[in-house]
Amino acid sequence: MSSSIRVFVVLVSAAILALGCDSGTSGGAAAATPAIEIVGSWTNNFAGDETITADKWTSAGGAAKIVELDNGKNLAYTQNAADAQYGPAKFNKTVWTEPKADSFYYCMIDFNKDSLALAKASTLVADDKDLEKSGCAGFGWTKMTKKK
Repeated sequence: MSSSIRVFVVLVSAAILALGCDSGTSGGAAAATPAIEIVGSWTNNFAGDETITADKWTSAGGAAKIVELDNGKNLAYTQNAADAQYGPAKFNKTVWTEPKADSFYYCMIDFNKDSLALAKASTLVADDKDLEKSGCAGFGWTKMTKKK
């Protein structure tokens, strides 16, 4: 696919997301995208702060727009800001554990993909058996603790 077609597809997809359209809605009514279940202000185990809203995941690395999510699978696809220092406008695949006692873990399984389709096609997985030391591309998962 040529880069101009790819840009067009990304722009059209962004416009559809911005309008809140859902092709699975009957009767032509727009359905609201569900909020990610881990909304809040968090401190991670690397002494950084992160904020997750219904539509953005913001960390020291910048803000990434949540473009698709599945709370049942604890899975989100994000797109980095166009002016991000690393991977501008690239797409990422992130998973998290169920929140317990005001904390959870997450792993960005795959990142810096050129399109949402490529991020969704990623076959990389994370292993949650050893959250502290490995399972996230050979590293520990990031632990998030709710800010008080």
